Amino acid sequence: MPKSKRSVRTKEVVSSLRDADLKLLLSGKEGGFAVMSSGTYSEKEKQAIADNFRTVSTVDPLKVKKEAPKRCEDMNLGRAAASVKCQHACLSLFFSAKTHKPEFPFRLIVSERGTRQRSVGLFLQQSLAMLPIDDPFRVSKEGTTGRIYLPRTGATTSSERIFNRSE
Repeated sequence: MPKSKRSVRTKEVVSSLRDADLKLLLSGKEGGFAVMSSGTYSEKEKQAIADNFRTVSTVDPLKVKKEAPKRCEDMNLGRAAASVKCQHACLSLFFSAKTHKPEFPFRLIVSERGTRQRSVGLFLQQSLAMLPIDDPFRVSKEGTTGRIYLPRTGATTSSERIFNRSE
């Protein structure tokens, strides 16, 4: 279907959903969509937030947003200060419906895109990556723990059973 016809149909669908006071959201594992009334959506949204977060009334996100660049500048982190200045004040939330479960509860997804948290996190990640880490418990390759522990227990991994069969 040509792109122009698709966009018209999409606009019609969006308009129809709005007119019927319905909400459309992704459904979890199937990759499909779920449609529900705005009232049901609101109830499930509130429940998902209540299940995953607690209210913190002592923090003002806008005040913290203003403070973040100042703190970075105080520590001579000019690049970090510049990156956090024009960011959103809070993390954003969105939902998907767990259609494989009864009553379709919401999965709450937190996004840090466009926030100072992401900017600061990336800055710290890049800065800390330069430090040499000598961690005796670090696992650098998948399967390393199997080679360490399995010979002592006499157990085998499923791949050893498949590839090392003597038939």
